[in-house]
Amino acid sequence: MVRLFGGEKKLEEEERFDLESSLKRFGSIYPIIKSPYGIIDGFHRSLHGAKEEKFISVPDRLTHFILRWHLNTPAKTPEEIREDRKKCIYEISKELQKQDPSLKGYELQKKLAELLGVSTRTIRRYLVPELKEEMKGLDEEKAKEAREKAGEVKRQQVRGDLIEGRVQPKHDELRVKTRLALEKHYPGESKLLREILRSEKPFLRSKDDINRYWELCRRSKESPFTVFIKNFYAYDGPTGLGYRPALPYWIKKGLEIIASREGEEKSADALATEILSKYITDKGLTKEEIYTGLQKEFKAEWCLE
Repeated sequence: MVRLFGGEKKLEEEERFDLESSLKRFGSIYPIIKSPYGIIDGFHRSLHGAKEEKFISVPDRLTHFILRWHLNTPAKTPEEIREDRKKCIYEISKELQKQDPSLKGYELQKKLAELLGVSTRTIRRYLVPELKEEMKGLDEEKAKEAREKAGEVKRQQVRGDLIEGRVQPKHDELRVKTRLALEKHYPGESKLLREILRSEKPFLRSKDDINRYWELCRRSKESPFTVFIKNFYAYDGPTGLGYRPALPYWIKKGLEIIASREGEEKSADALATEILSKYITDKGLTKEEIYTGLQKEFKAEWCLE
């Protein structure tokens, strides 16, 4: 299997296979790992009849779900991994809040990040709606206080603006200037602009991207958030890689042959995009409806609703 979009042939990280047939043919190579609190690793193997089990001792439910976070990912789809991580974060959060009922918001995220060895941004990505609701009650000033109290960032003054106390990433000063200039005209989009022009794992990676965004905002009658969604997020998505479905290589080759027969100088990627765009339009879905959906997705993803 290869990825059609993106030019190069890329093997899928985990190739699909028939787990049930594999178990019948080879037996269970890896045991189902259990603790007193349930299965840590091997859910799919147990569903398909695997019998071999290994019991390990863990001190509490908290440790059980921390282990599950780290172990239970191989041979899963991205959607399955996402749902499992949401479950882990939810269960760990509840255990932490049993120990300390006052733990919530940014302080809870900080604690989760420490336990799982990931960033608070990753934690926010997998928060269930119930935990995201806790964030909505914190206004910007309270959010800053909570972050500082949790020790998440140390701040320093940089040309009149507060940024995280760390080595400045590339083009950080340009990001800050652009954000402040846009906030003057669109104060209601301050939180959105901070996310759009963030320095950590940025959406706008290059100086050209930042300058292009600024120029588009200056010329457009639409808000900076709408400009970003239509001109950047709609193409790159949350990962910056766009949409690259895993399709058989013969489809790519077939598209190349069709383009050659019709005398079109189009790549397989371009032709596939054209065909799929027409399919979506024929189904009665407009780009504006898609943009609206993307705006909701972006806000929900980063607790900005």
